[in-house]
Amino acid sequence: MAAKFRTREGRKVGFGDHVWSQNGDGPFVITPHPLDTVHLELVEVGGSERRTHHPDDIALYYYASVPPRR
Repeated sequence: MAAKFRTREGRKVGFGDHVWSQNGDGPFVITPHPLDTVHLELVEVGGSERRTHHPDDIALYYYASVPPRR
């Protein structure tokens, strides 16, 4: 069964889905971490940034769509 995570706005996302950070960075693709089964790796689309997060961090810091402007 595919892993599913909740985003900050409550939407479900999984491996291969795009997310945006709360400060507007992104999009990032959610991928399994290559060396760690507990964490995720978020890979910037069209860039070189890679971020390692615990799955619970997705609900705290990431949106399934571009975050609202404040």
